[in-house]
Amino acid sequence: MQFIPSLLFGVSVSLDALLVGIWYGVRSIHIRLWQNLFISLITLAGTCCALRIGSSFLLFMPRSFATILGSSVFIVYGIYYLLKFRLFPPAPVAEKTDASLPFSQALSLSIALSANNMGIGLSAGIAGLPVSHATAATFFFSFFFLFLGNRLGKCCRQKVTESKADFLAGILLIVLGIWECVCGFLS
Repeated sequence: MQFIPSLLFGVSVSLDALLVGIWYGVRSIHIRLWQNLFISLITLAGTCCALRIGSSFLLFMPRSFATILGSSVFIVYGIYYLLKFRLFPPAPVAEKTDASLPFSQALSLSIALSANNMGIGLSAGIAGLPVSHATAATFFFSFFFLFLGNRLGKCCRQKVTESKADFLAGILLIVLGIWECVCGFLS
């Protein structure tokens, strides 16, 4: 039963990778397999560190408080993404460049995606999400979404917005927060 929250976590924190892949694909910038692996591993490391730090907080606070705190952060992040979806228009798509992703951009992209997962990973650790399941889901979905997004972007070459992914991430995080809260109090 602990695998479902980990899958929700992996999908919600990795949706940015889908957007990034689409963004590069629309611009005809190819993300090579080794670059995708590199980006996903760095993202995995940052998320794993945040999960471990969050889970260490469980040693110093009552389980019920940790459940409420971790679940609340998921819900707040979910509301943030829903508000972002509603309030901020998407950026326009730039012209195509027909290039491959430079290493410096792969490095900065991996750091940005990892930093993006830190806050959510910290709250997942506090909520008691299993580190091994959550990091495995994060790695898989980060790799898969970046690959899929890059291919979709190349195929579609139309105006792509991040608003739909923000909406989906928001819903997933709210569902994850409610799930963790309910399961935390039932266990």
